[in-house]
Amino acid sequence: MGLSSIQYINDLKALGELVLSNWYIILPFSVFLLFFSNFVEFLSLCLMGFLVGFSYISPILYTFIEKYLPNAFAVVSKNEIIFSISISIIFAVIFYGLYKSIIFLGSFFIGFFAVNFIVNSFAQTYVSLPWYAYVVIGAIVGLVAGFYATKNSAKFIGFLSMLLGSFFVALTLTTLFNRYVIKLNEMVFSYTAFIIALVVFLVRVRKL
Repeated sequence: MGLSSIQYINDLKALGELVLSNWYIILPFSVFLLFFSNFVEFLSLCLMGFLVGFSYISPILYTFIEKYLPNAFAVVSKNEIIFSISISIIFAVIFYGLYKSIIFLGSFFIGFFAVNFIVNSFAQTYVSLPWYAYVVIGAIVGLVAGFYATKNSAKFIGFLSMLLGSFFVALTLTTLFNRYVIKLNEMVFSYTAFIIALVVFLVRVRKL
């Protein structure tokens, strides 16, 4: 896994390396979510939960165990891939169960944090906004996402699946380019991954 801190997990470039080192697990699931998002809602939900669990939850738990449970870490470190897959499966099941009960809140927070992430990552360079503007913008988008998800559960899952699939496919391609063609700095890497993900997503949406 090779992740030693939360800061490293949050780094998009580091996440790309994690994805690439486990491409045989993450890439097939990402492609499925991208092209077969409306095939089975249950399967799409579980795969989304698995990808998030593998890419984010598992590294966070790995770091936590490394820092606070050294005895357990000795065992976990010898079985990293089994640990990651196990945590991902558990999170996938939890994700599916929670989705059915808190679809509105989940969609609200996804919309809220996604908008704030995009604004903080890309727009802040050009426009300076007060803190409450981020809250208002995020809340509006979150409410729209929440109501839309509640009314169109299956469609929303398909939309979210394509978005997540596009992101991981783009991240894999960008990391491959960065590793084997040209080394990119963090900003260029992030913009490249974002643009590729957006293009892949829009092309996929147009084919619906």
